[in-house]
Amino acid sequence: MNIATSNALMLTPNEAATYLNVTKNTLATMRYRRQGPDFIRLGKGTIRYTKKALDDWIEASTVHTGGTE
Repeated sequence: MNIATSNALMLTPNEAATYLNVTKNTLATMRYRRQGPDFIRLGKGTIRYTKKALDDWIEASTVHTGGTE
């Protein structure tokens, strides 16, 4: 994936946590456990998320119940 063309905007962990309605610590724990959305490491200690990665993670985490498709 070409991040520069598909996601010009990268979100900080604080911004990503706000977008997902979780705390920054929850997001850090998910990162540590490799259970959360994909992220980009830009050098030591600099983490960023793309909106697409967050949206993809939300979609993959969505539980579809009953009903017809």
